[in-house]
Amino acid sequence: MGALRLAGAPVGCGWPRRPHVSCSYWSPTQDTAVAECDAEFLDDEPTRRKVWDLFEAAEPPLGYDPRILGADDHRDPNIIVLRMTPWRLATQSGAWRRPDIRLSATGGSAFVDR
Repeated sequence: MGALRLAGAPVGCGWPRRPHVSCSYWSPTQDTAVAECDAEFLDDEPTRRKVWDLFEAAEPPLGYDPRILGADDHRDPNIIVLRMTPWRLATQSGAWRRPDIRLSATGGSAFVDR
């Protein structure tokens, strides 16, 4: 599970009922990675504080002063915390898929077995 700090998008503005995000990484040496994730907004005070503190305390390039995005503290309504729980991870050397995920027989689409 990961957390992402966003700025500027109002919570719930056109957000789908079953939200998902896709994140990718590329390096100049052509290494790539992709994470397909379920996404969930988290708006409680302790979580907002924890994520703010994590970004503030981490070493660059992961960490930074969150105030550079225009917020004074974690309570700013423009600060949005998004929890991302991966269901598929892929690199050039292989891939992992959460056991409850199956791909459609026609390809492409993923379904959750519940």
